[in-house]
Parts: sequence; C-alpha cells; structure tokens
Amino acid sequence: MKNVLPWTLVAVLTVAAVASFSEFQRFKTKYGAAHQHADVRTDMIRWAAAGLDAPIVVLGDSITEMARFPDTIAGHPVVNAGIGGANIAATAARARALLDGVKPALIVVAVGMNDRGSGRVRSDYTNLLALLRPLAPLLCIGVTPADGANAVNAEIEKAAGAIGLRVVDVGLPAGETVDGVHPTHAGLAVIVPAAVRAIENALKSPESTRATPAQGE
Repeated sequence: MKNVLPWTLVAVLTVAAVASFSEFQRFKTKYGAAHQHADVRTDMIRWAAAGLDAPIVVLGDSITEMARFPDTIAGHPVVNAGIGGANIAATAARARALLDGVKPALIVVAVGMNDRGSGRVRSDYTNLLALLRPLAPLLCIGVTPADGANAVNAEIEKAAGAIGLRVVDVGLPAGETVDGVHPTHAGLAVIVPAAVRAIENALKSPESTRATPAQGE
C-alpha cells in the first residue's frame, strides 16, 4: 500500500500538469504568447453582457475599467466596458464586438483621455456616436482633468452638440490623481457617484442628456 500511494500521487499530478498545459496552449493559440489586454477585456465584457436584459453599458478606457460601478442602476444591470489604453477610434472599432447581441437601455460614452494631442478627436468622436446612436440612447461623459483634457472636451462637446447631445462633467477634484491622469481612490469616490447620478437622470429623462445646438451648427 505504501508503494502504491506515491505512484498514485505522481499519476494525479501528471494528469493535472497535462490539463494545465492544454489550457495554456488553448489560451496561447487564441491570444498569442504576448496576449493583448484589450482582447482579453473584450471577451470578458462580452461574457458579462451575455443574456442581460436592457443593461447599461459604460464604454471607456482605463479610468472606466478601474471604476467600481453598482451592479445595477435604476433596475438595469451595469456592464463596465472600460478597456485600458482605449482611445475613441479603438472604442469604435471594438463596439460591434462588444455590443453584439446586446440591447442596452443606455450606452455611456466615457472615452477621450487617450486622444490628447490627436487632431482627429472631433471626427473620431462623431464617427463613434454615429455608430452607437442607432443602438441605444447615449450619455456622453467628459474627460477628467489632465494636461490636454480641456482641448479634448472642447472637441467632443462640438461633436456631441452637433447631434443635440451634451457632455456631462463628473467633476474630479483638483489634485486627485496618482499620475496626473488616473484618479486616486478619493477621486473615484467622487466621479463614480457623479456618473451614477448622470446615468439615473438619463434613464429618467433621455432628453435631459440633450442640448440645443448653437445657431449655425
């Protein structure tokens, strides 16, 4: 009996090792040896949204990804669709994959931080809104304070305003970032509730997210 136990243990460990190696190979085949974070996040978001009834989908970048939203807002499940490193164009490119088969009650658009310095902010944001608008009501959230953020907000406000949408400021307090971009814990404690209030208002009255375009626009 004593001789049998070690061999049984070896057999069990061997089976486990083979199973683990097989799973690693499956993962490696799908994502590559150096898999992209965005690819993994896209799959995670799709799994999270699968089968949900009228979810609120929050599209964004790393700031959105790191935020902890409530599981539900006004009775609607919330899907955090933030992808670290995403800019406006990348969000548009992945939108169809993220929203395939999903019928959102509201889509929150919270991108633009990674577009600072780009000369295509307004055109890229216009394209993104055109892609999303047929799918659900939209709520646009502005870029939080950072170097170059004011210029981005000015461009996305023009793009949103051209179709009658306004951009909501969630009000990150000055100095509440860890690196000039990403909010501190205290900063998130301010902007997440502000975003939730904006979402609640948008769900109650979609017209509250609209603005009257300026004359001549």
